[in-house]
Amino acid sequence: GVGDEGLRIAGVRRGGSGLLSDEPMSVPSAPSRPVRPMAPGPPTPSEAGLVPKPSPPPSGADDPGSPPAALPSARSPMPTKVDLTGALDRDVLASLFDDEEGRQLAGELVQGFFELAPEHLRAMEMAVECGDLEACARVAHKFVSTSGTVGAIRLAQMLREVEQYARRGDANVSARLVAGCREETDRARRALRATYGA
Repeated sequence: GVGDEGLRIAGVRRGGSGLLSDEPMSVPSAPSRPVRPMAPGPPTPSEAGLVPKPSPPPSGADDPGSPPAALPSARSPMPTKVDLTGALDRDVLASLFDDEEGRQLAGELVQGFFELAPEHLRAMEMAVECGDLEACARVAHKFVSTSGTVGAIRLAQMLREVEQYARRGDANVSARLVAGCREETDRARRALRATYGA
């Protein structure tokens, strides 16, 4: 019955040799091997009493007394030299510098050239681009007077040629002359600044 089965299981737990026995199982231990002592290695620098020398810092690094290392400087572009020979006739304004009133008038004429020259140039260029050569001739005529009063004789001569060819209806020559007038105007401006410090 159930009692016999319970006694049988209990007997197996107590004295049997099965897996359910309460007595601990003995596990055979592996045979121990003798430990071979390790051969002594070379002594460390601290054991030998040696202290490694620190590597010297790079020149000028972390030294407040030393000047900072010079940085490579970028080369500044060289100014372009412009030949100003013949760009300005200084005798035109020279007579105005005899008195204060004349000097003031000369300054106004030079300042007026600086202000009007870019407008005249752009007006001539636009007139040529649009094919309005009559307008180009009118602007060139005005620009002749503005240039002549400050001594920009070469520019004034080129402007007379612009006016002449524009009235003839020669668009190609007029366009080339207008382009040349822009370069000559730049030369005249530089010459005026160099001469009068304007």
